[in-house]
Amino acid sequence: MELIEGLKTRRTIRSFNDKEIDIKVVEKIIDATRFQPTWKNTQIVRFYFTNDNKKINEISENIGHDWNKNIIKNAKGVMVLAYKTNISGYEKDKTPSTTKGSHFESFDTGVMAEGFVLSCFNYGIGTVIMGIFDENRLKKVIGVKDDEAIACVIPMGYYDELPSPPKKKEVSELLNIVK
Repeated sequence: MELIEGLKTRRTIRSFNDKEIDIKVVEKIIDATRFQPTWKNTQIVRFYFTNDNKKINEISENIGHDWNKNIIKNAKGVMVLAYKTNISGYEKDKTPSTTKGSHFESFDTGVMAEGFVLSCFNYGIGTVIMGIFDENRLKKVIGVKDDEAIACVIPMGYYDELPSPPKKKEVSELLNIVK
């Protein structure tokens, strides 16, 4: 798939078919995703994946949000992106490198999440990035380490068709030329 085509055609998928997700495909997706840039190459993002139905149901029951719960129950895999805290945006002595402080953790994780969902799309796997969840409950269910925080939950699965694209703003509404 061409990169620009993927950027323009990838959609959020909330309904998945019954095809199982092979761990070998997930490994290929992470292999591609790991090349995304991070603050000073800190590589703070950690990936927690399951395709085990029992664990997917446990995640669903502990997500803490009814709408997300139902989407997760239908998924054939769930990826949780966590990140090591207090590294991105900081110097080695832990002083902030920027006025953004810990916000760079979210930026790095967002870049990695977008690389991940585009890599999934390349393999025909649909995804939805979720930001509403009960972090404390999920950390226990998934086994996220104490020095990590959860950035997002990404249910995954193969889809039968892509939804139509929503209306997007024109370039003229988004781009500001500065002289």
